[in-house]
Amino acid sequence: MKRLSLLLPLLALAVLAGGCGTKTETSTAAVEVRRADPSDPYDPTGAKQPFDPIFLRSQFDVVCSDSILSAVVQSNDLGRVLDAAFGRTPSSKAESDELAVLYLRQHVECRLIRDSPLIIIDVSVERSVPDAKRIAPKLATDIAQAYQTHSRSLRDKAQQATADALRSEIESLEKAIEAGSPEQKAGLEFRRKILLEKLDSRFLAPYIDVRIVEAPVVPVGISAPATNAPATHADSVEGAKEPAP
Repeated sequence: MKRLSLLLPLLALAVLAGGCGTKTETSTAAVEVRRADPSDPYDPTGAKQPFDPIFLRSQFDVVCSDSILSAVVQSNDLGRVLDAAFGRTPSSKAESDELAVLYLRQHVECRLIRDSPLIIIDVSVERSVPDAKRIAPKLATDIAQAYQTHSRSLRDKAQQATADALRSEIESLEKAIEAGSPEQKAGLEFRRKILLEKLDSRFLAPYIDVRIVEAPVVPVGISAPATNAPATHADSVEGAKEPAP
């Protein structure tokens, strides 16, 4: 019952938003997302890849994942801000933060721009929340930055795993070279040289490259909520999405 009473303010806001046109502050951030593969000699950064809405949509769930939204809630002390705005009295900070994550999930929308590697992140905050005009753009920017940090962390882990595997193979080759015949050593040395060159390269494994860019003023293309199922023809629309007044 206590949890239900804490959720009632959010439900009331949802009803008001649909029925009475609750005023909100809406802000936008944008990230450029590409699949990079350093082993591809023709397109190592993914810059030449065609528009891939299925891949980009798969990142919507990452942007709105609990780990990213929780990081944004913590860095902005959003639980305390929303508790005060909605008159909530959670039993613990953990419960307060959980409700703030739920709030963000309901107020964040991701969409695409046709023929572009951009993901647009829209965040809306009711004007009844104190300092909403400042909070909305900061949340949008912080979500984009948290998504970038998350992607780079995955990249670094993949690079480290690949580097460890290369070092292990090089070590085995060096032992084989030491014990091998002269005929064998030439081939083994050549293989070792290739692996050493690869180990010296900056990026060793495919990764998702995320860069924060300036959001387009009038985005045109595909628009879809972050929590939607894969796109259908019905929710692929042309034209700009007007921000809430």
